[in-house]
Amino acid sequence: MTTDTNAASVQYSWSIDQETFRDQCDSVAGAIAAAVDHHGGDLPVGSTVYIGDVVQVETEALIDASSIVEAMQERAYEDAGEASEDYLAVVSAEQLKELQHLVADWADRVETVNFWRVGNIASHVITAEDLGESCEAGQPECGPVTNHDSEGVPLCAVCWDGLLADSQDGDAAEVKS
Repeated sequence: MTTDTNAASVQYSWSIDQETFRDQCDSVAGAIAAAVDHHGGDLPVGSTVYIGDVVQVETEALIDASSIVEAMQERAYEDAGEASEDYLAVVSAEQLKELQHLVADWADRVETVNFWRVGNIASHVITAEDLGESCEAGQPECGPVTNHDSEGVPLCAVCWDGLLADSQDGDAAEVKS
């Protein structure tokens, strides 16, 4: 297997509302962890986080050189009337590209682009594992955390059923789902 060392690696961004995406992470798992960290444990199991590919915005893509020329022509007409009708009337595609480069270079010196677009958005449902929870019992038969007892102790379905059975047998354990 060969790898292209010149290929840009994909980065991922996350959102809880599909509008405001945060962070640029090296993996989907990293984006999920960043979302969990950002919300400080306030993301409950079952909530949805949206993960998408970061698409960098290039300064030149923000510039429409034709609009700049048109604005200059309109201003010239306002200032000089019909005498300016031929001002910048013959601008080549190459000259427009040069103007676009000049404006982009200037904009990058003033401030670099610090935002991005997001593509290929997919949803991810937060699991107990995403939150770093594992069943308190830690037994080989334990599965993913499905419930918490009254003290917030994470339990898998097997241990939860055992806790419920114990409480029905007269033990005073408090349970909550």
